Amino acid sequence: TAIADAVWEAPAGALCPEPIRTSLGWHVVRVDGRRRRTLEDQRQGLLSELRRRERERAGSAFRERLRSAYGLVYHPATAAAVAALKDTISGERPLFEWRGGRLDLGGFLRRARVPDPVSQDTARMRSLAEQIAFSDLAFLEARQRGLQHDPDVARWLQQKRFQLLAEALYQAAVRSGPNDSRHCGPRRASRSKNWRRPPAWTVRSSRRWRTVTT
Repeated sequence: TAIADAVWEAPAGALCPEPIRTSLGWHVVRVDGRRRRTLEDQRQGLLSELRRRERERAGSAFRERLRSAYGLVYHPATAAAVAALKDTISGERPLFEWRGGRLDLGGFLRRARVPDPVSQDTARMRSLAEQIAFSDLAFLEARQRGLQHDPDVARWLQQKRFQLLAEALYQAAVRSGPNDSRHCGPRRASRSKNWRRPPAWTVRSSRRWRTVTT
């Protein structure tokens, strides 16, 4: 990783000469000291690292096969338009397209499970959208292989279905507003004055706002 590489190069008792950027943000790292470890001490850590690298290699190869098989195409203009904040942007603009499907901006906003999924960081936005696109492609590939009939997979899908239904019910109750208690029961209805509707999707800059329609 970037942090590990910088730590190896920095002298003990000193700060790394430059801040380090990772997917989590910027980091200022100081090396307090160094110590030697025997090979036996590092055995489990080395095995874990080898397994991690093998999983990454296999995952990367699998994604490349999906990319080729389904003709996955990225549309950088959509992310660039969001970052530029020049105008109102349609939620139907595509981020990724493939044979038989697509991920548009509105779908990305609904499915991204991170704070502030849209920003001026187009590389981050692409990475997040790509994860969703590959998830959809993996689902298509699994269906083509008939994996939905596997007992373990079927059990997991049933659990996921219950989870999604529960989330949908909760969202419906929230969207119903403070004066509609049909879906939330008396206890939640009594607390409805503390509920707020979900805000509209907006993109914020330091000087102005622009709305992303979904």
